[in-house]
Amino acid sequence: MHNMLICMPYTEDWSDQVWEALSQIMQKDTSRSINVYRVDTTKIDKDRIADQIEAEIEKAHVVVFDLTGVNPNVHIEIGFALALEKPVFFITQDRRWITTHLQGRVIEEYSLEADSLERLSLLLLDRARDKIQVIEERKESRHAVLSAQDTYHVECCRNRASAHLEKYIQKASDRIDILTTNVSFLFERYTSTSTKTYFDELNGALSRKGSVLKVRILTLDPESDFAAKRGKQLGYSPTIFRNALRKALEETRAIASKYPLERFEVRTYDDFPNQITYRIDEWIFHCVVVQPTASRKNLTFRLDRHQAGVESSFISHFQNVWGKRC
Repeated sequence: MHNMLICMPYTEDWSDQVWEALSQIMQKDTSRSINVYRVDTTKIDKDRIADQIEAEIEKAHVVVFDLTGVNPNVHIEIGFALALEKPVFFITQDRRWITTHLQGRVIEEYSLEADSLERLSLLLLDRARDKIQVIEERKESRHAVLSAQDTYHVECCRNRASAHLEKYIQKASDRIDILTTNVSFLFERYTSTSTKTYFDELNGALSRKGSVLKVRILTLDPESDFAAKRGKQLGYSPTIFRNALRKALEETRAIASKYPLERFEVRTYDDFPNQITYRIDEWIFHCVVVQPTASRKNLTFRLDRHQAGVESSFISHFQNVWGKRC
């Protein structure tokens, strides 16, 4: 699924009419591969709306900006999209609204007449398809290069918090697979100043309008011998560690039960090798497991899922363990 974000004024007399016409692009897209949305049609956190808008622009494959009325928020969003080198389309009801810094760009003019709005939606659909095709061709070329490299650089973070998993979860659109020993980490605030937890961000990504995100969590079986051994490594008695695992597992399953099974499922495992790995769309985060320190305090490596060896080392391992134990 490819995301087309519409940035426009929300409260003008014409806003709903134009939005209704542009939202029809999804119905006109016979391949059903384009998700058209505005930020206000997603789940909004009023305390961090600016951050959310930036996150949605970063997540979008193409962005449409309506210049009508010279809305200052729209122009701020234009600057952010251009800085990210996002494919952008500009539309307006009157060319007098075009500001100096946008002179010379291709800008489509439209009216509120039904035939004009119909033509506009079809035009944007065609242009989006062209841009998306270029994006996919570049992505395939990049993936081919990555998979052919025998040695390559990966990003290393001093601990799990430094990897900023929350930012990747916020933008997740396809898949999140988590293989861990203790899922309680997801209930913790991701920074000392944040009021939100990783599960808050996970819920936000799952409940986003139009979201098709799928989440699978594999966590260590509290009753397994491995749980007792890991507890001892960390300095806990088997009973205390198992109780902590049970509590976190119960809370996680309660959250998962709010969603269809095909969108959020939790399983347990009791098999080696013990990995702590997060797959978030195209990225793999691998956390080092050592004695006697909790893995969240150790190095975390970020890899592209298309890099050589990542499929067999992490993705296939997750799938194999996932199929062994429910």
